[in-house]
Amino acid sequence: MTPEQPRAVVRPLWHWLLLAATIWPMLGIMLAQLSAWTWYGELCVHWTVHGAVALLPAMVVFRRDARWGRLLFILLVLALLPWLQSSWSPRAELIGTPIAQATIATANVQFYNGDRTATQATLAALDVDLLALQEVTTSDEAALRSHPRWPSQVWSGRADVTRIALLSSRRIVTHSMHTFDGVTVIEALVDLGESPLRVFVVHTTSPSDPGLTARRNRQLALLARELDLERHPEPVLVLGDFNITSAAPMWRTFIGYTGLRRAPGRSPASWPSVLGPFGITIDHMLARGAMLSPVTDFFVPGSDHRGVRGSVSITAP
Repeated sequence: MTPEQPRAVVRPLWHWLLLAATIWPMLGIMLAQLSAWTWYGELCVHWTVHGAVALLPAMVVFRRDARWGRLLFILLVLALLPWLQSSWSPRAELIGTPIAQATIATANVQFYNGDRTATQATLAALDVDLLALQEVTTSDEAALRSHPRWPSQVWSGRADVTRIALLSSRRIVTHSMHTFDGVTVIEALVDLGESPLRVFVVHTTSPSDPGLTARRNRQLALLARELDLERHPEPVLVLGDFNITSAAPMWRTFIGYTGLRRAPGRSPASWPSVLGPFGITIDHMLARGAMLSPVTDFFVPGSDHRGVRGSVSITAP
C-alpha cells in the first residue's frame, strides 16, 4: 500500500483577501531595511510599528502555514528591530539630588495654523520655565513678547516657516543664532541659579523628498559638530522638531556622536496630531550632562503637531 498523501489545506477566500490586504505593510517593512541608503526606506522605517500591527491578523490566520507564517514572522521581527534598539539606548534618568531644575516644553505651532488665537492662548497658559517654539509668526511674537512669565526671550529673524523662538522665565545670559544649511538654530546660555544650562532650539527641514532628506541630515550633522563635548562641556538641552524618529539610522548616528539622551519612559507621538497616540515621535527633548523627567504631550490648537513637556534637572558633579 502506498502511504496516503497529506491533503492540501483549502483556505476560504477571506483568508487570501486578508493576506492581500497586508501586501502594502509587507512592502513597507521590506523597504525600511534600506533606510540607510534610500529615501523610500527611511520614509517607511518611521512607520514599521504600524506595519507590524497590520500584519498581526494575517499572522494569526496563517500561523501554521510553513511559507506565509514564516515570512510574516520574519517581517514582524524586522519591523520591530529598530524600535527595540532605540528602546535599549541609554536615557537621561535622574540620578542624585538636583541642584538646579526647570520645567520645559516644545511645540511646533504650524506656520499656516488657522486657529492662531486659540494656539496663543494655549501657549500663554503653559506654566513652564523654558518654552521652545517652531514655525512661529509675527503675531505669535506680538502676543507673547510681553508675557510676564517669560521676561527673557529670543526670536529668530526670518518671518517664514523656519522661524523659531525660546521663551524663558530664567535669565538668558548670552544667546546666538546658527544657520545650518538653510535653517536657524537658537543657542542660549540660561542661568538656572546653581548651574548654567546650554539650550539649543532646533527645527530641521521636513524630509518630504530625497533632496530635503539629505538637507535634514546635513543639518543634523552640522548641529552634532556644534554640540561637540569639548566645545560645550556644560549641561546641554536640545529640544524642538527634529523631523526624524528614533528608528532612523541618521538618528542613531546623531545620538552616538553627540552623547545626547532621551527622557526615560515612553516617547509620546507628536505628529500628525490627528492620529493622537498612534502617530510618530518627531518632536524631541534631549540632554547631556543633565537629567530629564518622563515627558508628556499636550494639544496645540490648529497645529499638525502635539507639544511635548517635561523637566530638566542638573545634579552636583
